[in-house]
Amino acid sequence: MTKSTHTSQETERQAPRLRISNLHVSFANRAHRWLQRNASRIHAVHGVDLSLQPGACLGLVGESGCGKSTLARAIMGLVPLDRGTVALDGSDVQCTNSRSSRQRIQMIFQHAHASMNPRMTVESIVTDPLRFDDRCRKSERTQRVAGALQLAGFDEQLRGRYPHELSGGQLQRVAIARALVLEPDVVICDEPVSALDVSAQAEILAQLKDIQQTRSLTMIFITHDLDIAAAICDRLAVMYLGRIVESGPTAEILRHPKHPYTHYLSTARNLERTGGLAQLEGEPPSPTAPPAGCAFHPRCPIRTDQCIAQTPSLASTGQPSSQHQVACHHSDRIVELQKITTTD
Repeated sequence: MTKSTHTSQETERQAPRLRISNLHVSFANRAHRWLQRNASRIHAVHGVDLSLQPGACLGLVGESGCGKSTLARAIMGLVPLDRGTVALDGSDVQCTNSRSSRQRIQMIFQHAHASMNPRMTVESIVTDPLRFDDRCRKSERTQRVAGALQLAGFDEQLRGRYPHELSGGQLQRVAIARALVLEPDVVICDEPVSALDVSAQAEILAQLKDIQQTRSLTMIFITHDLDIAAAICDRLAVMYLGRIVESGPTAEILRHPKHPYTHYLSTARNLERTGGLAQLEGEPPSPTAPPAGCAFHPRCPIRTDQCIAQTPSLASTGQPSSQHQVACHHSDRIVELQKITTTD
């Protein structure tokens, strides 16, 4: 094998399955419209860049309202983009707008019962997406549905039941089967276990991890629980007020966070285990009027004038080839923040 051929194959192996570039999403403020005030916009996602290799599992974490679910819906094409691109295997999904490309990205929603037609049986719910799959003949649908339900760990004998006759864990397995029946390349899980009890959470997480590894699925797993992210995700992206503030290997970020916000999330996780309280004070700024500079600076104890005036970009924390990136002017001062937290 020649050197050029080897290099070409290396490039192909490293090509991302999903690439999100400079994604911006905003919405009109309905409250202001109702109050007849000047129209303003809610900046839900601001300049997000993400890249996922085939078979990778990325955890998207952050407080409620930081833009995680909006980003997921933007990737799915369920909300319009202000600007930016979503590319699947190098092809812009928004430009092609083909049914086949959209079928390759599926989503498991947070509230399974709300995403299902209460008048349809389990079998009908899982079969329904196949009506739009030109690759699947009618004669093959029953087999595909049975395979998806089995993969999701759903009891075959319950396929004739309606959503209201199922438990939360069973409903979530139906939602998983519905997403898998189209045999997608990318699956987005929007807090799929947050409404379940601890035992059901463990079962569903184990099932998802097994499916992801068995089928080499590329997965985005949205959660606010760092313990769940640590259990299932090999990479993390931390989101704050619509921006990615830190990303990298899960173990490295949890052990050595470089952004003050990530540090506080990790601290809160450890304190909850011992019955303590999180140290982060204040509420996130309004997305209708995000602050200048670093969005986290109003809550950050190590902020400087630079943080207030200049927005930090996401950059490698060590060598240029490092996979750990952070958007912070003072990531080298994280030790000071650790001392502050310990003292408090």
